[in-house]
Amino acid sequence: MKYSVHLKKLSEREKRVWQIISWRYGNENAITSTEIQNQTGIDRFQLAAIIQSLRLVHNVPVASKKHGKNKGYFLPAKSTEIDLTVADLESQASKLLDVATVLWKARKELPEA
Repeated sequence: MKYSVHLKKLSEREKRVWQIISWRYGNENAITSTEIQNQTGIDRFQLAAIIQSLRLVHNVPVASKKHGKNKGYFLPAKSTEIDLTVADLESQASKLLDVATVLWKARKELPEA
């Protein structure tokens, strides 16, 4: 499956990342964030923001695998690759909510400013 992206709507940095990811179909062709950083000179925080923008602003279903063999970013070739990415994202979101809960509990024990 080909994913269409209107290059004119992408920033220069988004274009550079898209050009790297755009032909990486399937998890077996994933590219790590370090490899993308080395090819583009974009730091990891900027890269995370660009991936988020490609996903949320430009509706590109950039998939990712964080652990094990073939970790990195890629375009999904099978629905199960999206399933795994969504499961990873949901797990990450759950952990962030756990952190927020701990902080809210700690806040209750502090005096008001």
